[in-house]
Amino acid sequence: MGGNLFKSKIIILKSFKRSVILLSFLFILPLISCSSISSVNTVLTDTSSYSTTTSKEYNAIYDDFKYSIFRLDSKNNDGLTVKQGTGYILKEDGTFITNAHVLEDAWNAEGRFDGFEFGYDVEGICYYNEDIDLAVGKLNIIDDFKPVPVEFSEDYYEDDVIYSIGYPSYATEAKITEGIILSTYYTSDIYDMVYIRTNSLIKHGNSGGILASEDGKVLGITSVSFSDDTFGSIRSVEYSEWQTNEIDNLVSLTKYFHPSEDIYLDKYNIEDYFTINLSFVDIIHYEENCSLLINYMVDIYPDVSLESIGKTSDIFIALEIRVDYHYYYIYYDKSLNYEIVHGYNEVALSFLINGPFLIEHFERSMTIIYENDDVVTISDISYSIVFAEGYIRVYD
Repeated sequence: MGGNLFKSKIIILKSFKRSVILLSFLFILPLISCSSISSVNTVLTDTSSYSTTTSKEYNAIYDDFKYSIFRLDSKNNDGLTVKQGTGYILKEDGTFITNAHVLEDAWNAEGRFDGFEFGYDVEGICYYNEDIDLAVGKLNIIDDFKPVPVEFSEDYYEDDVIYSIGYPSYATEAKITEGIILSTYYTSDIYDMVYIRTNSLIKHGNSGGILASEDGKVLGITSVSFSDDTFGSIRSVEYSEWQTNEIDNLVSLTKYFHPSEDIYLDKYNIEDYFTINLSFVDIIHYEENCSLLINYMVDIYPDVSLESIGKTSDIFIALEIRVDYHYYYIYYDKSLNYEIVHGYNEVALSFLINGPFLIEHFERSMTIIYENDDVVTISDISYSIVFAEGYIRVYD
């Protein structure tokens, strides 16, 4: 009986050890899983120190908006980017929202989504309000790409986690910063607008970007930084209605910011828009054939901001060039007196100017016959407009 009791104790002891091992494994297993998740959710960093969310959060937020948000480049009349900001999609047809100051005074603009080698031209704007710093425009979507309209929410509170998304400092890819809402209704003495005030970092280039909630809804448009190192976003309630508003007055940036007038040119008004200059290049004497070669230059350039009008861009001009000259006519008498003899020569010059901004440069030559051994000098060169015709578009 004692032996059986001993064997029973051994069996109980082994069972207890197995139970301890099993419980230990079950206790350790969750720690291993959390460690793996923690190793995946590392903090993302980049050279601009902009991304502050975990990789899982960053990827989720980025995926929510990668076909909604785009870099917006405003360009001058030479096609050069002079201002860069952010915009995002309200409608699948390319209708977008941005801050008004991003497009201010632009001649044209281009929106570029992440991962695309080309951009989409801004077809025009239908709403522009610099007092509240909002503009609504439309991208010219010319292929099968379908941008994704954002979803709005007005359900947010202080201390909610939020994300600011945009293209700071000429970034080529969207950047995301994380923060919290400090105030849901913030007014400033400088700006006449109500803002959602946050501590999520934005810089130049973020203007017009997205303020997003954790569930991927748009709360506002990132717009301004305050002196206390906090940041303001215009509430979506100010502009979300444009998702349903019809666009019926789309105006190109050039026409909106630079109103124009079409002008018919003739010989009486061409100098109201163009300056014509004549100048000498050189004067060459050829004694062997008693001639004087005068090389002169005609410079024509616009005095106002203008461009050509389609097929009617050629401007024809005919000038009559007059060169006044004199030489010393020697009397071979005892007193060796001389006489200044004055004369002039004329030449007709016809040419056309064209091109995007009608800036051309001309150089011509003419020959004047003179008597050998006389000293010839040029006293004056002038022109008269015989004929001019063409069309230009003049901008304010």
